[in-house]
Amino acid sequence: MKKFYTKGLLPALIVSVLLLAGCGKEPAASAAPTAQPTATPTATPVAATPAPSEEPVPSPTATPEAPTPTPDPNLINVTEENYAQLVHELSQTPELYLEKSVRIQGMYLMEKPEGLGITTHFVYRLGPDCDDEDAGLLGLQIVPPEGFTAQDGDWIDVQGILRIVSVDGYPFLALDEAQVTIDNEHRGVENIEDIE
Repeated sequence: MKKFYTKGLLPALIVSVLLLAGCGKEPAASAAPTAQPTATPTATPVAATPAPSEEPVPSPTATPEAPTPTPDPNLINVTEENYAQLVHELSQTPELYLEKSVRIQGMYLMEKPEGLGITTHFVYRLGPDCDDEDAGLLGLQIVPPEGFTAQDGDWIDVQGILRIVSVDGYPFLALDEAQVTIDNEHRGVENIEDIE
């Protein structure tokens, strides 16, 4: 009877211990990954690649394009196409454009107005009324940098700030702090009537 008791009790005892050991605990994480639904792989075309060679083949080097400059919202660019309109606006309604930078090209003129005892400098082109010697000049007065020298009629490229300046007590509308470049090799159209 002893043997029967041991044989029947032992398996019951092992099952009880196993059941009690697992009570109140979360099931242990399985070391094996659980099955997840997988996407069906789709075939994608693959370009044929040449077999690698012993020496690397240099790839063609493309010259980088120059970055496009961002336009300055305070720069008024007077071009051949808008020359007459913009010079007229700048002269007639300067309050809309004061303290803005203006870039303009044209011919150079230095004048010494009678009775004033001053020297004035202009960038201009010939306008529609060029029958009268001065009536046909369409341009702006400039305050060139110290030591600037040019001959009347030289083609100049000017960038300056539109201001009311005083020359020996006389107020003028002019491009102040002007940067002036003489560029006779790249002359534009001198008479704005010739611009189509």
